[in-house]
Amino acid sequence: MKNAKRFSWSEYFGNADKVNQTHNGTALYDTTSPKNYYVFICIFENCTENGAIHIERSNDLYVLLEESVFNRCKSTSGSGGGSVYFYGYLAGHIVQQRNCYFKSIDTSFCNAFFHKVPPTNTNENYVFEISVSDCGESESEGSYTFYMAFGDVQIKNNNITYNKCNSGSSIVSDL
Repeated sequence: MKNAKRFSWSEYFGNADKVNQTHNGTALYDTTSPKNYYVFICIFENCTENGAIHIERSNDLYVLLEESVFNRCKSTSGSGGGSVYFYGYLAGHIVQQRNCYFKSIDTSFCNAFFHKVPPTNTNENYVFEISVSDCGESESEGSYTFYMAFGDVQIKNNNITYNKCNSGSSIVSDL
């Protein structure tokens, strides 16, 4: 069942501890804690500076992000990911499903989101059933609508339309 869609935290990550995040509108920034996150049914609007969610760590990290909306979020940090930035240096597992990105902007690259995990197939890097629309400010600025690097990259049943940037206006991935 490795390639089958799953529907719960335990189906993706087993018994890994998690923090449920259901707050609406408050940006999540975490570069130090040992927490894993299950973010669901959230609406993020006009989150600026680091976008809506910025998680970057060197410890083993699990994130499930589902059924959430990112509307007009913008990152000016220079690290990438207008709405979501996820970087698990040594071990990272990120799954997104049924999310919507609208008018996300990053001042450097990856207007909607940025995922990076170590280059082994044991690190999930999944995007299922998301919509990414009208992200980016112009065709002369920024690179990539979204970027997924390394791990077990899976991209299925997504709608990526009407995005603007100077290169990579759809999916960009490093395997």
